[in-house]
Amino acid sequence: MTRVTIAVPVFNGGPHLTQALEAIRAQSFGDFDVVIFDNASTDETAAIAGAMVARDPRFRYFRQPENKGALANFVDALNAARSPYFAWHACDDVWDANYLEVLVGVLDANAQADLAVGIIQSTDLDGRLLRTARFPVNLSVPLRVLRAHPSWIYGLFRREPLTERVAQVWSEYRHPWAWDHLTLFPLVIRERIASTEATTFHQVIRRSKLGRTRQRVRPDLQLMATLRQRFAGIARRDIDALAGSPLLRSALRLILPVYIGKRVYRWRRMLYRQIAGVFSPEPKSVDEQKGFEAYY
Repeated sequence: MTRVTIAVPVFNGGPHLTQALEAIRAQSFGDFDVVIFDNASTDETAAIAGAMVARDPRFRYFRQPENKGALANFVDALNAARSPYFAWHACDDVWDANYLEVLVGVLDANAQADLAVGIIQSTDLDGRLLRTARFPVNLSVPLRVLRAHPSWIYGLFRREPLTERVAQVWSEYRHPWAWDHLTLFPLVIRERIASTEATTFHQVIRRSKLGRTRQRVRPDLQLMATLRQRFAGIARRDIDALAGSPLLRSALRLILPVYIGKRVYRWRRMLYRQIAGVFSPEPKSVDEQKGFEAYY
């Protein structure tokens, strides 16, 4: 059994997929296998994946019979893994060549950690550096919750606890908007994330000098309220079950509304959405999910 499974959920990722797969193949740590989960792409994704499978037996390719939605594709890719360690890899992101080697070492050395993360550098499609994020080591747990980075979801996990958490998120939340923060939340409050600055995850933000390429959406007001409610219910149960002291539980409950506003929807945005619906009923509401399904 290999030590690491890398899952690449992808939909129409042809323009970037070759670079992403080559970066995986070039890892200094070689004890891994790769599962490419194609969400019924209509571009050259299948051909690119097939060429890599033919070159390297560590790569396997699966094609969904129809587009199941981004989150379902992420979940299916996770459920296909059997190794002790697991990582998702987006079709347009790139790791340093030592990424797996370093993060495997971090988890091996930290038995209490269920996730290892490195530095996160975000660039646009033109290669311009937008921001660099480092793990907030010296912050208290409540402040670390507020600073949680969604791209920690692309770190290296212990597979079994991740699978259990994702099953809960899939069953009770079932939407890609803010699912990453909800998945990470118990790891943050239990301090089960170990960090290093010895390697970097290079994230591509879908915009260029000409503007954003990610589809703009106008979510339904009822959906916004529903997702806030679902997120809050799961997070409150996490706090009650996992926070280690009454003081920590109180602090987390206090900052939870702020956290939900940052990571799901702010009340201000919901108010604007309501006003916009009264005075400008067109364009019709579009589920936030559509912005994700264009890529995964």
